[in-house]
Amino acid sequence: MLEKKSMKQMWWGIIFGLLFIVAAVAAWLISGGTADTMGLTVLVVLGILMIILTVVKIKADRRYFLVMAVIGVVMVVTGTLGMLTGAIPAEGGSLISGGLVMILCGGLWLARHKEEKIVDERSQKIGTYGTALSWYIIFMAVVILYWLDMLGVLEVQASTILGGLMFLMIGSALFFQWYFNRQGDVY
Repeated sequence: MLEKKSMKQMWWGIIFGLLFIVAAVAAWLISGGTADTMGLTVLVVLGILMIILTVVKIKADRRYFLVMAVIGVVMVVTGTLGMLTGAIPAEGGSLISGGLVMILCGGLWLARHKEEKIVDERSQKIGTYGTALSWYIIFMAVVILYWLDMLGVLEVQASTILGGLMFLMIGSALFFQWYFNRQGDVY
């Protein structure tokens, strides 16, 4: 029998997976069948994978990252074949890029962690504290960018700002976690 907490997590995983699929079908129906089929297919595949991984209860161990690397290989092969045959010339490049990222992330994790990591209270505290500090930095960056835009000092496209914030978020979280790991604790 599953614990109440894990049952709740399982249902949330299934609900989010179904939402991916429903969003893809709704976008296709609203567009009258002219929507980008590659993007919608990716949404459906992500939804199905989320449901399968949730129901099978694959935790963040080696199998999860092995599946991630295999999906990356499939994406690279599909993108390459699509570009060579001309079936999906525009989306082939993004499939290859996304696949390479998945192979890199999954493969690096598999190579670094021969056995599962032991998570202790200190590691959890460092991760939580580092992520919280990263959130504060991102919040302050958003406030500063807002005022720079309102005062007319800065005119930048939204995609540039969002990309910069994304890299700042990841970079600052990794930096703080690395820093506190070197210190030994958060205090």
